[in-house]
Amino acid sequence: MSELTLDQYFALIKNRTLKPLSAHERLYRAFIWGQEKGMFAHLIGMEHILKEFEQRFLFPAAKDYDTQKRLWLFVGPPGSGKSTFVQTLKHVLIEFSKTDEGSVYRLKGCPMQENPLWALPENERTIIKEEIGLTINGTLSPYNQQRLEQDYQNDWRQLLVERFELSEQERLGIGTFMPGDWYTQDLSDLLGDIDYAKVTQYGTSSDPRAYRYDGEVQAANQGLLELHEVLKCRHDLLYPFLTLAEQSIYKVSRQAMIFSDLVMIGHSTLSDWQSFSEDERNHSLLKRMSVLFVPYNLNLQQEVAHYKHYVHQEDQDKFAPKAIECIALTAILSRFQYSENRRIYQEIVTMKSGKDLPFQKGDGLDGLDTRLIYRILDRCISMNSKITVQELLEELRLQVEDDLTITKASKAWYHHLITCVLKHFETELIYRIETEIINDYQEELNEIVEKASQSPELLKQWFGLSNDVIASFQSQRNLIHEQNLFVHLDSEYQKLFQQKLMQNVLQKLNGESKLRKALAKYLETIEDGRYTPYFSELIKLVNERYIIHR
Repeated sequence: MSELTLDQYFALIKNRTLKPLSAHERLYRAFIWGQEKGMFAHLIGMEHILKEFEQRFLFPAAKDYDTQKRLWLFVGPPGSGKSTFVQTLKHVLIEFSKTDEGSVYRLKGCPMQENPLWALPENERTIIKEEIGLTINGTLSPYNQQRLEQDYQNDWRQLLVERFELSEQERLGIGTFMPGDWYTQDLSDLLGDIDYAKVTQYGTSSDPRAYRYDGEVQAANQGLLELHEVLKCRHDLLYPFLTLAEQSIYKVSRQAMIFSDLVMIGHSTLSDWQSFSEDERNHSLLKRMSVLFVPYNLNLQQEVAHYKHYVHQEDQDKFAPKAIECIALTAILSRFQYSENRRIYQEIVTMKSGKDLPFQKGDGLDGLDTRLIYRILDRCISMNSKITVQELLEELRLQVEDDLTITKASKAWYHHLITCVLKHFETELIYRIETEIINDYQEELNEIVEKASQSPELLKQWFGLSNDVIASFQSQRNLIHEQNLFVHLDSEYQKLFQQKLMQNVLQKLNGESKLRKALAKYLETIEDGRYTPYFSELIKLVNERYIIHR
């Protein structure tokens, strides 16, 4: 830490060598700096939250608009990333305070990290505002006012100033408040308390030196105060935030008001927010809050990236192709509001194509918790074999069924979504095998089409087509003069002939041994054999679809 007098510090500011920042300005600049350094990159799927936070909160607050006079509250479902976001903000702010641009100074030895400029008399404040446009708000606390009078004989120029770095561990510029026991927790956790051991030394409990300035508000001065699950606190513990938010001051026992410069960020669940906002006793507090809703991620690619980031690199290969994508797909589908009119398979196709589903108010505020997916990934990683889609979704189904926090109706809905995602994957798997087989038997496929075009009664025998449909096929066939009839047919007819080809091929492979060898060969050709863990499942699907071995 560098030490200097307030007169020297003030001179550095006047000649523009140093630029003092308010807590909100510092957090804004730290946020921009942190983005440039990639320090928010791990918040996958929260890009829109970061942008909204910057535009709605940080930027106007840094410019001293009304947002600065609010307690910022992040509201969202469990596992949506609220606390991780705040933890990242604290880390970025701490690292930024180590740079020249983010330097922080306090009165030396002050337990409240008090801004030295608050000791300046009015005439000096007027001069600095006229010279460099710096407005100084705030006054010395009774504790530091007494130090100025008794230790420095009211000579503000001789007050000692030191630079310090923010630290959560040392409680310097970073405070953290958590709700405690409803009956025993009191305001001392926030504001400190009278030090009765010193009352006899100084003769009265109103002497500023007979007070412990060790509350979280004092620790967070010139920095950030995080309020965990703030809406679970008793009402009386929230009252100091009325003046802290609006006027940046708070009251401790037997002392005058104390000025504070800090950013207050709380986070809460949606259910606590709803209960809190419906209570008329909280209306004055609600008016001093700015709320940012933090929903679950609703983008498939970001959700997959999030889970892959969570799984250690050495465990990535334990998951068979599409396994993580399918559990991510199920999670996202669960986060859109339930409706009987939802077309789940169409939604799956839309998301897998890289597009987002249309967003409506309320989407992303309920559904499968990210922590639940983490728990499932944790359990499956211990398996020795490759983890397939079927195994991962079955584990999800079991976890949902055993979760006491999920309602019966939600469980039924989640089971339905799991079934839809699994069915879509199995359809895709069969389609990929069919494509490989059809490519190998193109000549036979053309022979089937030619045979049917010459003997229309086969269309009725094979596919049960009506005479009108057969006549339509014949009309289309007569218009085609190319040798390769198949590629010129309508897609509906192509699908029928492909199905007939598959039946013929699988009949030739009739016998479990031949079928297994053929399917194993085709699986090896798909993505360099990465789909081989699905061999057993594929045998089952082929048997069910084409009724070969029953």
